[in-house]
Amino acid sequence: MKFVGKIPPSDEKLSEKLVADGWTKIKEPKNLFTAILASIPFMIINGILAIFITIQFYNPIANIIANQSFSVIINIVDIIYFVIASFILIIVHELIHMIFIPNFIKSDKVCWGITLNG
Repeated sequence: MKFVGKIPPSDEKLSEKLVADGWTKIKEPKNLFTAILASIPFMIINGILAIFITIQFYNPIANIIANQSFSVIINIVDIIYFVIASFILIIVHELIHMIFIPNFIKSDKVCWGITLNG
């Protein structure tokens, strides 16, 4: 396992062999804009699910109707906690992906790293 700063190039011979053996290559978006555009339906579904789950524990709509007002408080410490928690969550998420790769610790073909675009 090795750390990389950018996504390594794919092995063209291995890719051709896998396609010849019946594997289908995943069609990935060519740039960040099309990736975001393709993910919009998933964002909507996740947003709706998050709202329904949140309402089970705290219903802000009922408070708005009862008080006929709402307020927003932004706390810098909470923002810092959110950024740190997000970074930790990304690392844990990627580690979960990695543990499902057979012999990932001993393999020098397994790479890990964080890049700006994924």
